[in-house]
Amino acid sequence: MTLNKLLDKATLNTLMTIFFNFSLDKENKNNIKIISSYKKTKHTDVELTEEIMEQNNKLLSSWSGINFENKSKKEGNHVFTINIQNIEIDAFIKIIYKNIQKKRIDYSDEEFEKILLLGLFGFRGSADPAAKFYSVDIKREIQTEFYLECIFKLLTNISDLRQLNLNFRELQKDFVENKKERNTQIRIDLKWFSELIDYDLSNLNVYKDEILKELKSEIQSFKIRDKIENNFVERLGIYKHKILNKTNIDDEKQKKFTIKELRKELGFSNEKKSNERRDRSIVDIARNFYDDECVCCKNDYPLENRSFKMRKNNKYYLEIHHVISFASDKRGDQIDNLVKVCPTCHRALTKNRANEDYQKILINNILTNSETAFNYVSNFFEKPELDKMTEFVYEKLQ
Repeated sequence: MTLNKLLDKATLNTLMTIFFNFSLDKENKNNIKIISSYKKTKHTDVELTEEIMEQNNKLLSSWSGINFENKSKKEGNHVFTINIQNIEIDAFIKIIYKNIQKKRIDYSDEEFEKILLLGLFGFRGSADPAAKFYSVDIKREIQTEFYLECIFKLLTNISDLRQLNLNFRELQKDFVENKKERNTQIRIDLKWFSELIDYDLSNLNVYKDEILKELKSEIQSFKIRDKIENNFVERLGIYKHKILNKTNIDDEKQKKFTIKELRKELGFSNEKKSNERRDRSIVDIARNFYDDECVCCKNDYPLENRSFKMRKNNKYYLEIHHVISFASDKRGDQIDNLVKVCPTCHRALTKNRANEDYQKILINNILTNSETAFNYVSNFFEKPELDKMTEFVYEKLQ
């Protein structure tokens, strides 16, 4: 099936399935494959039979809205092929992500979170009771910086980011010594996940659901994480900016020093670690994620003329601004709807404070300087036009 034909009828379930479970087709560069995979496990006595795999194939197809085909009689290997017609991987990711954002506004936070978690973990994930996580691999072949950024933005919709963990391998001994290059994993607290998902996993995979049922008494004895060391947001930031595609250093001495410093920054050393509780709001996450610049006036003024350095971290103070003000509608509280602006511009964007022409100039600058904001606002238009988008945002000022 072609991508355009699939998108015409794609539901949010379809899009989440594609986004989190695609891989490259090594035999045909015009195709990608959507895969759900699982094997016989020691965590249940239930046999993985052809009948169960056939039942799962029907469930996966029904939930996702795409027609999977099971390619194996010995283990679950459900595959659906999409023709993307020579589209580059990041361009493909951008198309799927943008369509997810368009659908997002039609769902409550709770509905969106559950679909996201099932799309991420339900197709390829597995329970690891020893580590107390439910885990899924991010295949190295598709692990671009842009893909990680989109994954991160989607995961900010999860109600408790403390339950997430990023398990990357580049600093592990086997990877450093080129013995075994394992995939990076996204992991989630097993008890928290199983309680939130409950019976919903049975709508995708009766075998995986049976595993959680048999592990239930063991899982109930676990304590849900309420304290974390090096939270998911920080680890992803370090990984994205300092590790991904950056540890291939020829000088062995420099390589060892770099890895040692990164391990220390991530808390892998034996130094005392902080158990500070971090229950961050989406605003706090945006503050750490976006570059320190004002998207309204960065082309007109030096930042030091519009802000001040904070004593605690020597960084310039910037406000987090909702591009579209949704008032009490929490669905507008998404990272794609947030930008950093200087205190002066933030005050000027208060409703009826600065004159209309100036406010529209600032809004226009936001949409011009922030591709993320432009893409988010464009979700509300069939044909995005900058002037109309500026007017739309202006009318929403609070």
